[in-house]
Amino acid sequence: MGQSLTCELDSTCCLAFDESLCAAVPDRTTPANDMLGVGQEYLVALGSASEVEIDTGYGAYPSPLTGSAGYSFCKDGSSSSACPFYLGSFDALATYSISVPLVCDDATTTVQTISDLVVSLSQPAFGIAEGGATATSKGFPSGGLVLETSFDVGSEHVTARRPSAEDVIVTASGISFVASNLSVELEVPCNSSKAAITVNLSASSPSTGAALGVPPSVANTTAASGACNVSRALTATVSDANSDAGSVRWWVDGVLMAPSTSSMVISGPHTIEAVVRDGRGGSTTAKQVVSCI
Repeated sequence: MGQSLTCELDSTCCLAFDESLCAAVPDRTTPANDMLGVGQEYLVALGSASEVEIDTGYGAYPSPLTGSAGYSFCKDGSSSSACPFYLGSFDALATYSISVPLVCDDATTTVQTISDLVVSLSQPAFGIAEGGATATSKGFPSGGLVLETSFDVGSEHVTARRPSAEDVIVTASGISFVASNLSVELEVPCNSSKAAITVNLSASSPSTGAALGVPPSVANTTAASGACNVSRALTATVSDANSDAGSVRWWVDGVLMAPSTSSMVISGPHTIEAVVRDGRGGSTTAKQVVSCI
């Protein structure tokens, strides 16, 4: 404290401040950050139960989906209070082309083949986890998600960004993820005019092999007791399945220590937190209350 600080936001400032600043650095590339968006702690694959249906008014015409979803749970929720749920990414690709009958705006009819259908979340969004972080249901109101849909209809390519047409309910716990009512309303070329269709998606992670990215883990192994007024080592062990975890940062009684801190003189009780953050912005905290005798 009391020292002047000269640093560059894209590099050395990360060493002086909390890792949350580092997570925002655009060129901070790690193996997992190539695959995952910043701020999403979990990335899961979409399982075989995931499906898209194109509703034309004649009926709903389905195809299985492949893809992924990335999200984070709120940190400070409780069983009695709501808190935000962060949906950082959603990408879904229809496995098959879908042939659909259409009624055009000019009253003619046709059958069109919709191929290479991709639906993606255009921008990250926050929903509400009812009952706090431990609750599984997360809600996004109608229009709360902006979805980009692209596909080919015959020889024409269509790309449209639309808000979700219905309330969206996500059920998520760890790497288990289910989303229903993902729906967008679109227009497609139809003879010499247009036709209205609705694209409805249901998405879920498979029962096994869902995790593409998970938060790191940390154990605070700092000794809980020892002699007073003696320096004590701050120690922790870190593991991370994606191999992109940063170094441990230490907080003492709610104050962030300098990156070089590895020990401190213990003269009374303190709460010491070891925090590790990975390239996605996922973090884990391990607390240890220490005292002296």
